[in-house]
Amino acid sequence: MTSAPKHSVLSVSPRPLVLRGCIYLFIAVVFWGGSASLAKYLFTTRFDTLIITQTRSSLSFLIVVLLNLHGRILRRFLPRRAHGQ
Repeated sequence: MTSAPKHSVLSVSPRPLVLRGCIYLFIAVVFWGGSASLAKYLFTTRFDTLIITQTRSSLSFLIVVLLNLHGRILRRFLPRRAHGQ
């Protein structure tokens, strides 16, 4: 027979995960709403659609790259946790 693991996945409180999910949802809503308002303003001030689209794509790419690099740097310096703790 195998013994049960000392720390089970079910013993971890889901509260921090729910809070993190709510924060991500709030951030997404703010960016989505802000993007729509900004795009409407830029369209009414006669900016070219291609320039608006390219700028949004470029900024999104830079944010994703910076977040990825930030995560890699953090993982390099943070101590590794034991599995299940």
